[in-house]
Amino acid sequence: SLKEFLGIGEMGGQVYPEPCVMGDESIMSQKAHGTSNVPVQKDLRWSCDYDTADRICNFNRHYAEYRGYWATTPFLKEAKEQYEVE
Repeated sequence: SLKEFLGIGEMGGQVYPEPCVMGDESIMSQKAHGTSNVPVQKDLRWSCDYDTADRICNFNRHYAEYRGYWATTPFLKEAKEQYEVE
């Protein structure tokens, strides 16, 4: 069918190959801490900002951090040191 060809599911949502499993809207329902029962962990890798991570993970339905945020963290430096190509 055209829907199968385009990767569109029965309810009109995108279909992804296994092991992805699409959930319904109930997984984003209000919980004890936004859409989660607990906040994000405090000791985040690459000096990521806790408040930004918590907002994205628990109080966000659309978008995420601002464009280029990752470049303000030590991620690139650490990745280059760890995975330097010879």
